[in-house]
Amino acid sequence: LFFSSYLLFRSGLLLDLIECEPIYFQAVEITAGSRLLFHVVSDDRVALKIMKQFNKDNLPGECNFFPVNRIVAPPRKEYQDADGRAILDVFDYDEYYDAVFRNVFAGTAIVRDLHLGARFARSEGFDCVTLDGDQISRRGALTGGYIDTKKSKLELHKNIRAQQMNRDQLQMTLGEIQRKVNEKMSAVEKIQMEIDKVDNDLRVYKQQHRNLTERSVMQVNNCMPWGEIVSQRYNKGQLLNLRNRVRELRAQLEGYQAQIGSEFLSQLSRNEQAECERLQREILERKQKLDQVSKERSALETTKQKLENQLTTNLLRKRDSLNAKISDIAVDEKRHNLQAESAELNSVIQRLNEIVRRIAELDESLTEYDESAEKLNRELEDVQEQQKDLEAQLADFSKQADIIFTKQSTLQSKREESVKKIRELGSLPTDAFSKYQGLS
Repeated sequence: LFFSSYLLFRSGLLLDLIECEPIYFQAVEITAGSRLLFHVVSDDRVALKIMKQFNKDNLPGECNFFPVNRIVAPPRKEYQDADGRAILDVFDYDEYYDAVFRNVFAGTAIVRDLHLGARFARSEGFDCVTLDGDQISRRGALTGGYIDTKKSKLELHKNIRAQQMNRDQLQMTLGEIQRKVNEKMSAVEKIQMEIDKVDNDLRVYKQQHRNLTERSVMQVNNCMPWGEIVSQRYNKGQLLNLRNRVRELRAQLEGYQAQIGSEFLSQLSRNEQAECERLQREILERKQKLDQVSKERSALETTKQKLENQLTTNLLRKRDSLNAKISDIAVDEKRHNLQAESAELNSVIQRLNEIVRRIAELDESLTEYDESAEKLNRELEDVQEQQKDLEAQLADFSKQADIIFTKQSTLQSKREESVKKIRELGSLPTDAFSKYQGLS
């Protein structure tokens, strides 16, 4: 976890930070060389920590870093001409990494051809590079040759980033399609729930209609005996008799009331007075019963009429309304919508499968690109090893050349000294030459 926190301060390879037009890829790659694979970190402590972890895990290979806080870069050379420009002008990078880019590219300019490069190298002091990758050093050396653009790291890296962006876009599209699929599934479930609800409502309406029909029939049946009872009990003849009886009783009551307080009442015995009071109470009770029976008859007739009206108007109309609702419920339409949503869902699933297949192909392409990049890295490491061997041999040759030059200088000085002595001695006499000629 601590090591992972240090990796957060790693900005990636220099290759990841380069943004320029594809036409400049060869020039940039030739100029940067192996430094394209250097890791850019914010602090040298981060680089040390990563190196320690590499050594601790015994990881193979060589790891190089650009610590931003430690980079000492030359100043930026401003140059703008119709035939060339500073290579830093072709990049679009964050100002935070300016020291890194100046360290790698500050003294280099891009020119159209070698002749212009040689002139700029002499006049402006730039190391020049052409768009084809030929280099002209300000010290006079020229470097060039055929470069296979298919093995360009920047081109491969651009393709990898494009494929990654395409993959991210496809994943976003996949997520959007998945969201739409979920919405469609929710809509299908909602429609299914609505269909179930409609079916339940149909069953409830049918049950309510059945219950109301049974209740109305029961109420009508219950009203029929009451009507018969009222008709039988209070027919016209009985009512006439009762009315006559009431008249008689009222006449008797009036007679009795007239006699109340008179001398005749005082002449009656107690039993007769009690009988009068009893008859009076009986008259009142029968009058009350008559009023109650009349009220009950009126209430029963009202209830009967109300039930008949409810049956003929309300219940039958409600039954017709329920039948109309049942016939108006568009179950077929709901099922048609369900079929349409299912067809759209199948189409979305097919598109989803196609996108998954495309993502798998892109993953395979990315794997091939990664393998190609790894192969190029291995080739680069081999070339770097060969370069190191050649540099070592060159150093040995330089040492040997220094020794030879030293010996040559010594011999030259001895020769000059001998010539000088010869000149000082002058020409050799003839007798001396003949004298020493026989000596060996």
